[in-house]
Amino acid sequence: MSEGGTAKQFLLIWQGDRVRGFCRINRPEDAVIGSNVYWSELYKGKAVDGIGPLGVSSQVRKSGLGLKIVKQAMQELKEDGVKVWMIDWTTLESFYNKLGFKKWKQYLQMSK
Repeated sequence: MSEGGTAKQFLLIWQGDRVRGFCRINRPEDAVIGSNVYWSELYKGKAVDGIGPLGVSSQVRKSGLGLKIVKQAMQELKEDGVKVWMIDWTTLESFYNKLGFKKWKQYLQMSK
């Protein structure tokens, strides 16, 4: 948060006194812009907010908490009046499809 971020950008999964997961919410007005907001100008001229990264510890995976925290992030953006949000990149396409996300762009991975 030393770069000017706020706690409003993060949702946490707590288990007892331990954080077992997180989801970041990226808004264009944030002090530190998330990579999924970079694409907003290309998306039909609409302002786009972003969700991610998402991290869930192995202790709570497959419990539904990952879906729940992303749904909560989507709800918070909806309450802020956001109509379009995106995930920058993921290998969890079927996970995000459960929440209504559809592939919009695809990266071509290259190496030398």
